[in-house]
Amino acid sequence: MINIIKYSQEEKNNNQLIDEIVNFLFINLENFGDPIQYIRNALNYAFGRTNSNSGFVAVAYNDNNIMVGAAVVLYTNMKGVFPENLFAYLAVDKNHRHQGIGSKLMQYVLDNTNGSLSLQVDPKNTARQLYEKFGFEVKYLEMRLYRM
Repeated sequence: MINIIKYSQEEKNNNQLIDEIVNFLFINLENFGDPIQYIRNALNYAFGRTNSNSGFVAVAYNDNNIMVGAAVVLYTNMKGVFPENLFAYLAVDKNHRHQGIGSKLMQYVLDNTNGSLSLQVDPKNTARQLYEKFGFEVKYLEMRLYRM
């Protein structure tokens, strides 16, 4: 059985939990992930550790209380051109994939957010099928200008 726990600003001083989630995401996002500092920045935002709108992290645990999945949602507090929520990360432990954990996390996120959600996914990422199953669709082509 999978148990999902929602963590938010109340846990912003729980460095051990935040480190555990950051490391879990870094490892399990694999080649579709970001540098560890980017993941940490997203969690700092979600937990309200910065001057941000905050958000939440949903963590899936198995019967042995081992983390097997995590999802990160950031509140933008915008409406219109930009959705109110940014679905920043979703990862399932590579040894527990194809067991419905990603779907449970997706449904949990949808049940615990108000307003629209956006997410970014690599076109080659098989998780795209999961997002489309839940109604996500390609709306815009994202373009970025990176500056150092």
